[in-house]
Amino acid sequence: MEKKEYTSPYDFEGKIPLKQAIILGLQHVLAMFVGNLTPVLIITGACAAMHDADVFAAIQVSLLQNAMLIAGVVTLVQLFSIGPIGGKVPIIMGTSSGFIGVFQSIAHVMGGGVLGYGAIMGASIIGGLFETVLGFLLKPFLSICCYRNSCFIDWFIFNRCWCCFFRGRK
Repeated sequence: MEKKEYTSPYDFEGKIPLKQAIILGLQHVLAMFVGNLTPVLIITGACAAMHDADVFAAIQVSLLQNAMLIAGVVTLVQLFSIGPIGGKVPIIMGTSSGFIGVFQSIAHVMGGGVLGYGAIMGASIIGGLFETVLGFLLKPFLSICCYRNSCFIDWFIFNRCWCCFFRGRK
């Protein structure tokens, strides 16, 4: 019988003992729950606080379930890579908490409830479309700014690329 060789848990195809795999898997799941559900709870709480909370409770449960389902699917796509989509990287994908303050302001201005949440989703769709267009517009600059697979997109490099692209400097 061959003895299984264990490798580093940090390798993509790494093999680790079952006991360690269970502990790391549990840590992964708990981190995903906290990081994914907290922004949804904060935003839906802000919308429900200004409106009938009983009506919004069913919507909140549905949103929490959908957030976990989509985060799981996107995590698998990121892990196993489907065509050009995914990086074959064992990371957790989920919701962002960077816009909680802005979303709370929108919910407050719109009066909360379903209308406030609809305004938040509308703003998210418009922001996503803006980022998509911006990504396509900045693609020519990335080929200029990238050096050995390391992209440094900050104001200095972007400014330098802008000068190189339009003024012909090298």
